[in-house]
Amino acid sequence: MGKAEVFVNQEDMALFNCPHCGAMKHVSVAKFKNKKHSLQVKCVCGQMFTVDLNFRKRYRKQTDIEGFFCKVINWAKSSDAGKMPRNCRIVNISLGGLGLRHTSGQKIVVGDELIVDFILDDRKQSHLERRILVRHVGDDGYIGGEFSDANQQVYEKTLGFYLMP
Repeated sequence: MGKAEVFVNQEDMALFNCPHCGAMKHVSVAKFKNKKHSLQVKCVCGQMFTVDLNFRKRYRKQTDIEGFFCKVINWAKSSDAGKMPRNCRIVNISLGGLGLRHTSGQKIVVGDELIVDFILDDRKQSHLERRILVRHVGDDGYIGGEFSDANQQVYEKTLGFYLMP
């Protein structure tokens, strides 16, 4: 019995699809928001299966891209920004933000603003330099951040193509 990821829409509805018989059902999952996200579901056919609820507003792509980051207050804009020593790995990205892992030893806290510089692994090798507002800091060096650039629209086309399945 494997797990299936189910995306939740803006009305907090999810479409459950039984892997055994193919039956589908729209279900309100509002009561699970900010709580349990992995559920055991029993289908009308009698079979049990597990679903992981994904309440994210935007699709998030798993990546493994080298990058550089630093706090905005330590940033000195230079034409060689792309040549800075790589000190993190971008592990996921969406139109709204990204997640990275670092071993730099820098003390990062929720609310910090960072500059993240990296090159996408797309055909064009698109160079991105983004500001993020730190929303999550994990014990294992994981940082989750929301893009906070003033010029967000400039990047949406590049990221939109990159995120297409």
